Order: sequence, then structure tokens, then C-alpha cells
Amino acid sequence: MSDWDGVGQITGFDIDGTGGDSTIGQTFQINGGNALVSSISVPVVDADTLGTTEFQIGVAAWSGTQATGTLLYLSSIMSESSTSFQQPFTVTPNNLVLNQGQEYVLFVTANGVVDSYPPFNGSVGYVPVGDYAGGDAFSVTGYKSGINDLFTQTWHDANTDMAFEIDYQVEVPEPGICALLCSGSLACWLRNRPWPRRK
Repeated sequence: MSDWDGVGQITGFDIDGTGGDSTIGQTFQINGGNALVSSISVPVVDADTLGTTEFQIGVAAWSGTQATGTLLYLSSIMSESSTSFQQPFTVTPNNLVLNQGQEYVLFVTANGVVDSYPPFNGSVGYVPVGDYAGGDAFSVTGYKSGINDLFTQTWHDANTDMAFEIDYQVEVPEPGICALLCSGSLACWLRNRPWPRRK
């Protein structure tokens, strides 16, 4: 996403801090090489006037049905009280490297927020189905607060695409490393090369 105007809400997939904690995620892949992530942006709104929406943004590997492995990134708890989309929330992970070809899930969750009163409901922005061909949106709802739920529960297809932006640089080996690898390969070749015998 480069223009957040007109982004809609994922209706029915609220981030609810009490009584039914919820997570909305978008699967994606990195192409062109391993990537060092500099920032992640997601639009979030407060869907009612009961309380301020609190949430976290995270990244994990994706198994096809749920988050898997270890948690790769989780932001601090953020909050939103506006009921209309403004500028997206942007986080800047430190040293988050994503591998080419691995499927990941970028998620917005209230599962790490301590239940409190009044309850709150929030929504994440979405784009029309088919706007992003590299993955799909999924949700987890109805479980007790806890980030570990994301790794033990099956996620459900939300039949849409979450609005998001990931800025990254493709990692290229430094010239010194390339030279070292080349010299090592040359040394191995010379060592194993059949030399002519002296008469």
C-alpha cells in the first residue's frame, strides 16, 4: 500500500480486548533474496466508543494454518481512539531478517493485552480481494489472552487481504565475504586437482 485513502475495515474480525481476544494476520513472502526489514505499517481504527483499542503488531513464520516456530517480532502495546483511518501505525523492528521463499504472517493482535474494562473493539484495514497475490488474510478469535495461542490454534481464512506495507532491503553479501568465498573455492579446486607426475 502506498495510499491509505479508501481503506475499508475488516468487518466482523474485530480486535477485542475482553471476552474474545482476536488476531488478524496477512501471509506474505519475500522475493529477490533475504530481506532486512526497516519498517512495517498497518492501518488500525477504534471500531466503537466504549474504550481505546490496544494492540500489538508482530511477525512469525507461517505453516499454512497457523503461526509456527518462534515469534520473530512483537511490538510494544499501542493504542488507537480514532474511529476513522488516519495514518497507519508504523513500527521499526531491530535486525528482523526474513528469508527468501519462507512464508510469513504479519499480524495485529490484542492477545497480549491484559483484559480491562471498558472493553474495546478495533478493526484493521483491508484491500479488495486479489489486490495482493502473495498471500491471504487470516484470523484467530475467541481465545484467552496470550501470544502463545497464535502458535497453537488454527487460523481461519478471512477471505480478503489486509492493508499493509513492509519496507526492506535485500541483503547482498559484502565484497570481502564474496572474495573470501571465491578464494576458498579456488583453494579447494587446486587441492583436489590431479597434477601431472614428474618423470
